[in-house]
Amino acid sequence: MYVFCVLAWRILFLAMEEDGFQLVCRKKAARSRKVENKRFPVDDTETWDEAELRACKSRLDIARDELRASKFMTGFQAKLDTLISIWTTAKLLGTNPAPATGGGCDQDATKGTEHEPGRIDVVCYGIGPFAQSLQARHQMGALMLLVKYLQDRHLLQDRFLYDPVLQRGEADIVQELGFELIKVNEEGRRRVVRPTLFFMPHCGRSLYENVLASNWSCKQLHFVAIIGNEFSSYLHRMPTHVFRSETPHLAHGQSIVSELEILPGEFMESFNDSALHVFDQHKLPAEGDAFWTCSVGSFQDDDHVSSQQLSGWRWAT
Repeated sequence: MYVFCVLAWRILFLAMEEDGFQLVCRKKAARSRKVENKRFPVDDTETWDEAELRACKSRLDIARDELRASKFMTGFQAKLDTLISIWTTAKLLGTNPAPATGGGCDQDATKGTEHEPGRIDVVCYGIGPFAQSLQARHQMGALMLLVKYLQDRHLLQDRFLYDPVLQRGEADIVQELGFELIKVNEEGRRRVVRPTLFFMPHCGRSLYENVLASNWSCKQLHFVAIIGNEFSSYLHRMPTHVFRSETPHLAHGQSIVSELEILPGEFMESFNDSALHVFDQHKLPAEGDAFWTCSVGSFQDDDHVSSQQLSGWRWAT
């Protein structure tokens, strides 16, 4: 009986591999393991030949083209249009619009700061293993279309990407697409120097917390926009006191963020519960206001953000 079970398992495993599925086994303890090596951990043992690279690129192009022709993309581009309008009105982009009026922050948002108005940086955390995962490929396709959207409008400055689960072939493709690989695990703690759009669908809330905490001021926060999980959804997923204590900036920011829902359409598994989050300067309290005094949450005390928090949900093919 034992021999029969082993043979049956081996046959099932081989069939799954041939059908394009990959069986991933993990020990339960791995879920809480932290990233010890903060260098970009590309797996150099996995060498890809030209045929594998072409196949992966082809699947990625197919996913991008599926998105391009979808209702999802129509709504997604409308949200990007709104972001560009907000940042243009706030004089964060180099189009010299008429001065804005009202709001707590200074009218000239870049005056007296290190910020550079003009173009937009794109930063992606946790895109996932797109060679294996259809959901990750659709997200990568959306990122590619986002970049093209900005390029067509001459609004793209630089683009960066970090994910500790990428194989060498995936990393090579990302670089061919013009992305600079972030070499260390920033844990989301990137202080922006110009308008920056963070592309972080389905990342862990600790990453959103760290992005906000690193840019938590009137003159800094409205340079940040985030595509990711709906922040408001956390209010319904956990006790309020836990949300506030573990991710205080995420909780505190509920009153100042404009959350623009991104309808997933036919790509439910890739973009469900997603939104574009914008911090309009007119909603931000003035510099020095008590609002900006925010206690540090327990996630901020962690030494590392784990790879599971970056992209652990994307293991399904």
